[in-house]
Amino acid sequence: MTGCLVGQTIAYNTMMQELKVPESNGQLFVTVWDQRPYIVNGDFDPTFVGYLRGLYGNKFQLQTFSGNPLKTLELL
Repeated sequence: MTGCLVGQTIAYNTMMQELKVPESNGQLFVTVWDQRPYIVNGDFDPTFVGYLRGLYGNKFQLQTFSGNPLKTLELL
């Protein structure tokens, strides 16, 4: 076993929020507009999730598992 935190990622695709939408024959598009201040001002890449602290309090950046920022989802 290893305890290294370097390169850890978060998989948001396993945390999808359930949307309750009336039945329809059309498509539904959900758009996410990332307005986190540290993303908008360019301090962090849009794949930045946050920090995870190691055993000694040192922090490591977490990125999205896919390597993609939040984006438009198409639900059929």
